[in-house]
Amino acid sequence: MRDGGVPRSVNRGVDNGVNELMNRKKKGKKARVILIVVVVVLAGAAGGFIAFPQLRGILGGEEAGSATYRVRSETYTNSIEIAGTIAAAKEQQLQAAGAGTVTAVYVREGDRVAKGQVILRLDDSEQRYNLEKLDFDMAQKRVSGSPREIELLAQQREVLEQRLKDRQVIANFDGVIAQFSIAVGDVVEAKDSAGVILDRSYLKATVEVVETDAPKLRSGQKVTLNFPALAAAGQDTVIEGRVYSFPSVATKSSRGASVVKAEIRIDDPPDVILPNYSFTGEIEISPPETMLLVERLAIGYERPAEMGNAPAGPDNRGNERGTAPVTPGNENNTPGNRPRLGAAFAEKILPDGGLARVAVQVVPYGEEFVKVMSGLAEGDEVKAQGVAPRSGQSGTVTNTGNRQQNQTPGMPMIRIGGPGGG
Repeated sequence: MRDGGVPRSVNRGVDNGVNELMNRKKKGKKARVILIVVVVVLAGAAGGFIAFPQLRGILGGEEAGSATYRVRSETYTNSIEIAGTIAAAKEQQLQAAGAGTVTAVYVREGDRVAKGQVILRLDDSEQRYNLEKLDFDMAQKRVSGSPREIELLAQQREVLEQRLKDRQVIANFDGVIAQFSIAVGDVVEAKDSAGVILDRSYLKATVEVVETDAPKLRSGQKVTLNFPALAAAGQDTVIEGRVYSFPSVATKSSRGASVVKAEIRIDDPPDVILPNYSFTGEIEISPPETMLLVERLAIGYERPAEMGNAPAGPDNRGNERGTAPVTPGNENNTPGNRPRLGAAFAEKILPDGGLARVAVQVVPYGEEFVKVMSGLAEGDEVKAQGVAPRSGQSGTVTNTGNRQQNQTPGMPMIRIGGPGGG
């Protein structure tokens, strides 16, 4: 059959082509609509993620309701680090003033000696002859000589007596013969060392303290010294001493730094500590202080009357709602016209999983911690009152008094003196 002279088969083919074209256009429109809807939804979600920090906390697993913190103790130490080598209170090298042959030895290694005790004697026959002859001459001059001649002979006798004395080695103080290697018959030269006498009534060391720590020095300060040599012997390695003295002028160290050389002492030292042992240690500026710390996000604050009855705990950024962040020296948070914070509290997690609301007293400790003064104990687990800041934030610098210290989020500031000082 023909329609208007056109075969029906042709008409059906044209209709099918038109229908297929229309269907393609409809599908394209639907795809574009779906794509637009997806883009809008994603954009809205991203905007909400940026605009609402609470949403970020929930998606990131940082929801305040599920976060907990544990109270822990930290020890604050204020000390100056030192290092050096210990020495005896006094040390004498046993040396003769001149050369000669040893004719007598009166001690052995390990003997205790007293001040003025003769240790050894050199051949002194020549010196004794000279002294005896002078005494004979002086006796003659007392009969026929002038007073001036007798006076000169008396002065000469003092010189000869000193020469005779120089032929022996004498202990200059009470002590112990620590080394001795001379025997009768040995020939020694002037200044040769025959041994060593040590006074161990106390041990001492001179340590360098950098100029920034020098103003902290006080006579009598406690010093703790650690001797590595004692560890190898299975002994207690820590020995207590004290600051004995220090000068009022600084010097230059071998590295060119300005230092104060302080003398430290160990009174009544144990026998296991030997002179020339090395040590490291600390000069205690103030006694160690143990404190309880917890993240500031664990603490909530009652909302003051002018702000309603809801608690004013930290918001998602760690700031107290309606106030500025608590900062050192501003515990009550009252800059300008900001309202004061209400009473501090914490929600302690009980063994059965329940919560107990407890009143606490805290003071700021750095940017992210507070020091617990009362209400909580070490090991207590408490519920977060706000959302923790996102990770990846850089550390801050907190001014504590006159000292600035770098602080990394998540770590409390424990101030310690520096090497050679703090």
